[in-house]
Amino acid sequence: MSQNSRNLDQLLDQINKTAKSFYDEGNFKAAFDFFKFAAEQGYAKSQNNLAIMYHKGHGVEQDYSKAFEWFHEAADQGLDKAQINLGLYYSDGKATPPSAAKAFKFFMDAALQGHASSQFNIGLCYSNGLGVEKDDEEAAKWYLKAAKQGFSDAQNNLGVVYLHGRGVEQNYSEAIKWFFAAGDAHAALNLGTMFLYGYGLRRNLSKAIELFSLAAQDPKFGPEAVEILKEGLTDPDVKLTQRQKTKVDFFMASLGVSEAPADSAAPSSAPSGPEPAP
Repeated sequence: MSQNSRNLDQLLDQINKTAKSFYDEGNFKAAFDFFKFAAEQGYAKSQNNLAIMYHKGHGVEQDYSKAFEWFHEAADQGLDKAQINLGLYYSDGKATPPSAAKAFKFFMDAALQGHASSQFNIGLCYSNGLGVEKDDEEAAKWYLKAAKQGFSDAQNNLGVVYLHGRGVEQNYSEAIKWFFAAGDAHAALNLGTMFLYGYGLRRNLSKAIELFSLAAQDPKFGPEAVEILKEGLTDPDVKLTQRQKTKVDFFMASLGVSEAPADSAAPSSAPSGPEPAP
């Protein structure tokens, strides 16, 4: 790279940072103008950020087609965040016909660069046969890559993989380890399920209720926690103490969820995007 090219890159990087500062301050019009200038000079991070602004309608009228074009420009230069954003557009069919195969391709491009949420998405693709042949072993490998980077959805899914023995040898200890690592509401739901049924742990209804209560702090998981608990209590081996019955009644009443089919420990779905590149 010539000195002139290095100088230009440094200038465009500074313009991108200035635009980001404007964006963080809520001055979207100024941010848009600065991102656009750098994007038109071919600066990949600004191209991705300009696409984000078109995607959200910040500083400009919302335009998914323009967002798609700029994500493509940045992705073609190898920017991992643009690659996953483009993959999400292909997955959701935004401004382009949906294509699981193209989504997989761009997720993989970013995943091979070590991008954690892309590695998680690759795991989802292999788990569900989206754009690639279903392969539980490959799914487990990619969940592990993302989980080791601290990506909680991948840690949760890896726990589910070990809990059910999907693509790996069933291992309750590993499932517990990864649920604890995730430490979020979904993991609390799955740990509660393990305590409720005694999977790799001594059955402990009080602990299960405690974990379901933690999970229910996220509205997405409250109804599921109630249904899993209801299903678990139909087991004739479950004998409630009066104190436990009071806890169950209080928990149920606090959510007031109507009856629905129960499910066991479940994986996380794909994260939403797009992701900015500061």
